[in-house]
Amino acid sequence: MENYDLGENVAENDEKCSPAEKCNRFSNLVHETLEEIFKRVGIFVGTYPIWMMVVCFLLNLAFLPGLLFFLDVLPISAVSGVENSHHEEARSFAEEYFPVNYTENDVIIVADNVMDPDTLKQIWNFHKSITLINDGSLDDLCHRFINGECLVRSIFEAWSYNDTVIKSLSAEEIASAVNDIRISPVFDDLMRTEYYLKTAIRIKYNTVQKAGLPEWEAAFKEKCSSAAETYSALNNVYYYTSTMYSEEIVNSQTDDRDLAYVGYGVIILYACLFSGSLSLVHTRFLPAIGSAISAAMAIHASFGICVYTGTPFTTFNVKIVFLILCINADNQFVLSSALTRVRRIHPHLSIPERMGQMLAEGGTSLLICAFADVIALGVGCISVVAILGMVGMTAFFGYSISALNYNSEDIWWLRKGTPAHEYLEAEGRYFGRKTLQTAVYIGHSDFFAEKDKLLHLAHEMDVDKYTLSGTVESWYSEYVEWLKTANVSRDLLDPDTSFPVNHSSFYTLLDEYLEAEGRIYRKYIYFDHGEVAATLFPVVHVEFTSFHDSVSAMEHLVDLAHHTCHHCYAYVSEYLDIETLEHLKKELFISVMLALTAVAGVVLIFLATPLMSIYITVNVSIVLVNIAGCIQVAGFVMDELAVTVFIQAIGFCIDGSVHISESFMNCEGTRNERTRKTLHHMGPSVLHGILSSLLGLLPFVTAGSYISLTYFYLFCIVMAFCLYYGLVFLPVVLSLIGPLAYDSAGHHTDQRNGHSEDMRKNGVNNYAINTSL
Repeated sequence: MENYDLGENVAENDEKCSPAEKCNRFSNLVHETLEEIFKRVGIFVGTYPIWMMVVCFLLNLAFLPGLLFFLDVLPISAVSGVENSHHEEARSFAEEYFPVNYTENDVIIVADNVMDPDTLKQIWNFHKSITLINDGSLDDLCHRFINGECLVRSIFEAWSYNDTVIKSLSAEEIASAVNDIRISPVFDDLMRTEYYLKTAIRIKYNTVQKAGLPEWEAAFKEKCSSAAETYSALNNVYYYTSTMYSEEIVNSQTDDRDLAYVGYGVIILYACLFSGSLSLVHTRFLPAIGSAISAAMAIHASFGICVYTGTPFTTFNVKIVFLILCINADNQFVLSSALTRVRRIHPHLSIPERMGQMLAEGGTSLLICAFADVIALGVGCISVVAILGMVGMTAFFGYSISALNYNSEDIWWLRKGTPAHEYLEAEGRYFGRKTLQTAVYIGHSDFFAEKDKLLHLAHEMDVDKYTLSGTVESWYSEYVEWLKTANVSRDLLDPDTSFPVNHSSFYTLLDEYLEAEGRIYRKYIYFDHGEVAATLFPVVHVEFTSFHDSVSAMEHLVDLAHHTCHHCYAYVSEYLDIETLEHLKKELFISVMLALTAVAGVVLIFLATPLMSIYITVNVSIVLVNIAGCIQVAGFVMDELAVTVFIQAIGFCIDGSVHISESFMNCEGTRNERTRKTLHHMGPSVLHGILSSLLGLLPFVTAGSYISLTYFYLFCIVMAFCLYYGLVFLPVVLSLIGPLAYDSAGHHTDQRNGHSEDMRKNGVNNYAINTSL
């Protein structure tokens, strides 16, 4: 049954146009205006091609510094974090008073029974070989503790690193020392034996940056690599250094960059082979090469803009470039398809006229895609915005986003098989999931007058449900308890509270305490002119079972510290990572909803068809909901890269949907006929765009890091849904309730088919769906 537009039921003699007719007239006016503009642009470019190329190259030269980005890849840690983070003040305070100015060099030693006396002797001999590297240079390179001892932490502290004692230990003596020791006889601080001894033994060598360290680290790695062969009782030795980790991160990202370049080459080659007819004889190879050059210039310009704006270059930039290249290839297929039709229909047109006709047919959809991509991806730069609501789809999409699991691990950025990756795997295997040790930093306080506040803080930290009871190291609480029983002058104490009577007495007794029982806390106090200028109360968080727990634990301790005093901060460097992921979780939903709103607006402006704008927005929304569901079901976690892919998915969804929709609006006939013509004319271009993107991803299959493999899998999911909803779902919707065609559709049909037909009675009104469906 033929479907007729509701607007045609209006009386012919009615002088007033219905809203539907006004909308149709406006749609046609916008479309015809854009066609005319693009036609003139095409004629101008075709008339002066050399000058146009010269202008493009000159403009591109302005972004020459962008080439520097190819030579300098920064680690993700260099740019991670949230702008204007409220943890920045805490980090500055911690780094000012308690700086970590040493590098870590760790070893995990695995044996059948590490507590066996003979095995422990071999581990001790291995440790001694490390201390003798380069004629004992560790003694000069090691970081010194406050008591002057080299900061080398291990279970051997229990025996004060005494060679004679360790070599004479029995199994009973080893077990007794491990179970009973709580205070390190070397460093006079709390010693957590479970951190250094479980089913394996861990030794930490902390060094400072100075001349000779690179040579020592090289020898350290060599010793660790050959230890299992040198000492028969040792099964495996895993090693790690801070500098090695940073180098492997950069190497992994550099490898990803190289794989991305291979993928770029695959996309360009595919575009060159299939930019025209599938027959190689008819393939327009030179235009394809020109398109590849234009893509390279666009990428070059984007890097140059990053230089001028101070944006650092990381592996994220490499993967964003992938989006630019894929969109360029997609546009190339669209223009190539339009050029093929123009040459077939008008073989005698001059080159300028041919260019004008090509842009008249394909320029509008490319313009819509460009504007929609820029606006949709650009809203991700917004941090604080009002939440926009969309009925139904918003609620469903919001649930999909909130259900995603957010997380990030250091090991994900490393290639499998590298020493740092193997060490982090062994750490999790033999010592379990690492609990997070944090601290509350206190400064600019009157420690004599604020007794109640500080005691309350230590108590609340201990009973907090997100901290392990008994792990709070509060020298202040211990000092107050010590005063009650200490053999000190009672004249300095209040007889009722056993607390110092004045400020001077407080510090006199504190000095005495820190020389006796309180010596284990000296590293937690920073003195300035004899008074406490800053201090910290360390505490250990419980093991987090979810990302929500880590956020709650961080926020609870931060609030507790903030309400205690103005200069109290809860901080550990991992809080910055947790805050980043929490920020991603909040901003992802807001950014995507703004992007969808922007897409609807751009499509409405340029297609001037409200109903088609709704269809495209709903289509993109459904794709995003499906992607979010797949990520959740497949067990992927949302980190910085996954969020980047998720945002990129908007660009791919928009392109396919707009190309199909714009082509549908330019076809005449019944809805089914228009859908068939659309798939015939535009389907191959959209399909080639998606296939070229998938082929460009194939090199990432060989990537060694979890992050790169995740990028490959997520992008495959994105492409699969874009393919289905762009070439199946949307065409089916248009075949059932597609909008009315443009007035110029008859002109396009005459050109393509060589005859004229009046089939405008097909379709639906731009505001109302035909009730005859």
